[in-house]
Amino acid sequence: MFWTIAVEFQFYLIFPFLNSTLIEKGISGLLPILGFTMVARISALLNGANVREFCYWTILGRLDQFIIGMIAAQVVRNLTIDDKRLGWGLLIGIPGMFMALFIFNRSGGWLSTDPWKIVWPPVEALLWGLIIVGYLVFMNSKENILLRAISSIVLPITISISTLSYHAIEKPFLELRHSYLMPTTHDNIVTDCSSNKL
Repeated sequence: MFWTIAVEFQFYLIFPFLNSTLIEKGISGLLPILGFTMVARISALLNGANVREFCYWTILGRLDQFIIGMIAAQVVRNLTIDDKRLGWGLLIGIPGMFMALFIFNRSGGWLSTDPWKIVWPPVEALLWGLIIVGYLVFMNSKENILLRAISSIVLPITISISTLSYHAIEKPFLELRHSYLMPTTHDNIVTDCSSNKL
């Protein structure tokens, strides 16, 4: 997935502009940019571009996902994570994502270059945004008995597996490395400073 680095780097270059727009104008200030990304996709499609390549590997193909993530964060910030209404995101997002992925795969999946791919990035971002927001609310609930039960079961297992992974995989490779620093010698250092004249 190293191809994402180039696209992500471009996102962070324009993030100050997007963030200032969000601060000054609110969520409504980002909506025209969402519209522009869709217009760009349609234009690329009409001009014979490979819609899959355009949507996956260019900033205009992924920009709306970035913006939808910013909008989701702003919604959480405005309503606060304690707002139980945001919990509906998990209930809507999970079945919605299962359904969307089922349709996605039945329609050709990643290999497909059909025109429907131009709407996939915002749909995917919206559903994952709902899931993440709902998950944050769920995990933040102090009265959540299920959460406490899961954490008391999962944490020891996670620590055990991490310890095993470290000793079985990471540590042997770390022990193969050599020192990156060369020892210094003072043999070649000129100690006679009297030759340094102005």
